[in-house]
Amino acid sequence: MTHPERPLMTDPTFWGLLVTQFLGAFNDNVFKFLVMFLCTDRAKANPLDDWQGYALIAFASPFVLFSGICGYLADRYSKTRIIVLSKVLEIAIMGVGLLVFWGTEPSKLQLRLLIGVLFLMGSHSAFFGPSKYGILPELYAKNRLPGINGWFLMTTFVAIIGGVAAAGFLKDTLPNLMSVQWVCILIAMTGTLTSLLVRKLPAAEPSLRFNPSAVFIDPETRQALRLQPKLLTALLFSSIFWFVGGVFQPAVNAMGTLQYRLSDTSTGQLAATTAVGIAIGSVLAGYLSRSRFRASLVRVAAVGMVICMGAMAIPGERLSIQKETPLTPIVTTVLPVSPVSTAEKQAVEANVDAPNWAERMLSERKYDFGAIAQGAEVEHIIEIKNLYKEPVTIRSLDSTCAMCFMPSLDKWVVASGEVAHLAIRVNTDRFFKYRVETVTFEATWDGNNFVRAEFPVTAFIRLDLIFEPGSFQFGTVTAGPNAETLIHIRQGGQNDWTIRSAKSENPHISIDFREVSRSSGQVEYQLTSKLDPKTPIGPLSGQIILETNDEKNATMYLPIKGSIPESSIPVTIAENSSPVVKTKPFTESNDWSSSANHHLRLPFVSLTGAGLLLMGAGLFAGLFSVPLQVYIQAMSPAHLKGRMIGAMNLFNWIGIALSGAFYEIGKQILVREGASPNAIFGGIACVILIAALFFRMQDEPLEAVEG
Repeated sequence: MTHPERPLMTDPTFWGLLVTQFLGAFNDNVFKFLVMFLCTDRAKANPLDDWQGYALIAFASPFVLFSGICGYLADRYSKTRIIVLSKVLEIAIMGVGLLVFWGTEPSKLQLRLLIGVLFLMGSHSAFFGPSKYGILPELYAKNRLPGINGWFLMTTFVAIIGGVAAAGFLKDTLPNLMSVQWVCILIAMTGTLTSLLVRKLPAAEPSLRFNPSAVFIDPETRQALRLQPKLLTALLFSSIFWFVGGVFQPAVNAMGTLQYRLSDTSTGQLAATTAVGIAIGSVLAGYLSRSRFRASLVRVAAVGMVICMGAMAIPGERLSIQKETPLTPIVTTVLPVSPVSTAEKQAVEANVDAPNWAERMLSERKYDFGAIAQGAEVEHIIEIKNLYKEPVTIRSLDSTCAMCFMPSLDKWVVASGEVAHLAIRVNTDRFFKYRVETVTFEATWDGNNFVRAEFPVTAFIRLDLIFEPGSFQFGTVTAGPNAETLIHIRQGGQNDWTIRSAKSENPHISIDFREVSRSSGQVEYQLTSKLDPKTPIGPLSGQIILETNDEKNATMYLPIKGSIPESSIPVTIAENSSPVVKTKPFTESNDWSSSANHHLRLPFVSLTGAGLLLMGAGLFAGLFSVPLQVYIQAMSPAHLKGRMIGAMNLFNWIGIALSGAFYEIGKQILVREGASPNAIFGGIACVILIAALFFRMQDEPLEAVEG
């Protein structure tokens, strides 16, 4: 049954199984993080409306519910057959996800359905896991398991982190979410083909009968855990490891998008730095372990993870609003608001259900964005001024199409006489033609009675005009630069369409344009903006104004974004990130607190430092997990391999399910206390530290462990 002498590099079974599990984990995480990025899109409007925790619970719960049954199936039937069947199921489940994107508009309903598909993906992975890991001891000798597990854990985590990066990249670059789902289907089909390379093996215990008590852990497995308490310890610490990983992923997600202001693509790239460390740590753990269980590696790794997580949790400088002189001609219209008389105040205070008291705080009652090009980064700001003597708390910021018009607030509690800014961004990448929607929020001054305010918005997103990118993005540049940025404009349908002039409102930025091509009804221009070397320190702002011969929409505006710091700063905005662009100057600040006016902070470490710490955390994660996984495989009795791996999955995914609850509770506490998302890394460090104090296992030879 085993082939211990055959070199792994020439073994088609090894490569077939390795690639199959890599593609499965990769696809799981592309789809999972696609759903989680959609959840963070909602969180940008209201930090309390982050559904990432629910998505994690949906994906993890099948492992809690079905791991015992899946372990039974892995011992009762051929593990090879189950591996192939699970990949066929993956194709079908990804097809269901495609139907959800095809049949529903972006909405809460769509997100709920996608979380349901995520539950199905978790069920498929629970079915796949016991056979994937349980087959290794049947194929290879014990002394080869550390090295093989190092490869498997390395590729698993590379797939996990790579899936995060790919999800962000695909979401940002492909024209729609259905295209992303087709990629997931293609990956599932490829994994099915590679699973056919796995050597066929007979069932480990074909006469095994199902015991209803095996739904979670069957009696024979429970007896083995009682007789071998160190095996139970390994299962518990494996669960703690996956608990930490479950909190770690959305924490990096939130830190990248909300604190470093990165796009989904750049956030995925930040998370992907962890994969480098995991790859190194997993292979290193396999090499250092050889034919022994190295408990000392687990202890060293725990200390390393505590240090990396603790450093990530340190808060840095505040992200605050920078107010500038409004620019023309795109200026937010502020309706004149006369002071509220004492009689009016008393009337409103006497009837908190009065329908218009919250809407009276708005500087305008509706807004039409007009015609917008595809890819243009357009955002409009409305002022919300508290006209009353009591502080007003705003909650439940939403839109009838939260992914078409994406609202966000810089302040959730507005004191008397103060002003909050409601920013509404148009998603011109995925939505076209005429859109009529309503942005809504609820307001209260006593915490009990809420009034709903509505703000209608409209836009016409042109299919014949594309900006790439949607703004002039200089990013953060060194003082005294001679930098330039390019924008490509493509127009289709009017062969005589022409840009007549281009001028910059910023005196330190010059603009030039040239026609690139004109044929068959397609016109392309290239715009180049250059930065004066004598540009003063501070934020770059303003607009490029284009005049065209279009009779209906002759004037177009392209925002300028970037800054010149006084000295080096902790974070450099990546070129492919998405700085906030607005229809009047405004530097966005996410205020997470719904109970106090507390501006979001950057992490203490720079973006580069965060990448290095994430890489270090990944390295220690590999050192932590490989010895535990090898110990579980080697220690399990031969006829219990599948069920013991099922028990390991159950323990691991109980940890992941708890991580979803931990993240949800931690997020609520952080938001209410005005802390920033990276503070949750401090909670992760505490969990690891407490667990490490109770780790009592010792080094021992694997050959001394007999089933």
